[in-house]
Amino acid sequence: MTGDRVEPSKNHELPADEKPVVYTAMPKYLAVMDPYIGAYVYNNDAVPITPWMYPFWLLDQVDRAAFRNGNAQYIDLADEVWVFSTESGQFTDAIDTLYGLDIHDGVLREIEQANRLGTPIRFHHVDHDSQRITHVGTVTEPWEPIPEEADGIPETSSAE
Repeated sequence: MTGDRVEPSKNHELPADEKPVVYTAMPKYLAVMDPYIGAYVYNNDAVPITPWMYPFWLLDQVDRAAFRNGNAQYIDLADEVWVFSTESGQFTDAIDTLYGLDIHDGVLREIEQANRLGTPIRFHHVDHDSQRITHVGTVTEPWEPIPEEADGIPETSSAE
């Protein structure tokens, strides 16, 4: 290999027997839900790439910047990004709200990256107690960057 980076193609059709690869964006506090979220993705005909597959960042074994850079590479490879979070107001360190979900700084960066790439983004509510996961909306077209003071997701987004 010469070291040339192959740019991912987001506008390709998958063969009928191939499932989309999904990056699962979620805050650290949902890492305990990772097995349920992974199963949810598989049960919805996709293959998950999860930031918590290898819990070394949770154990403070990897620098946060290195962890985020690795996740950014996963997002480059993914066909879709699925965001998982809890309902708005449940945790006080959220920096934004989208589709009624708390969005934390790292997840917001991942959403913004997927948006820049034109990667479809699905939003899911996770009930931490019951382990129930509900799809609440999908964005398939890029939108203007999310303004700090307002919800920047277009009105044309749909909930399935």
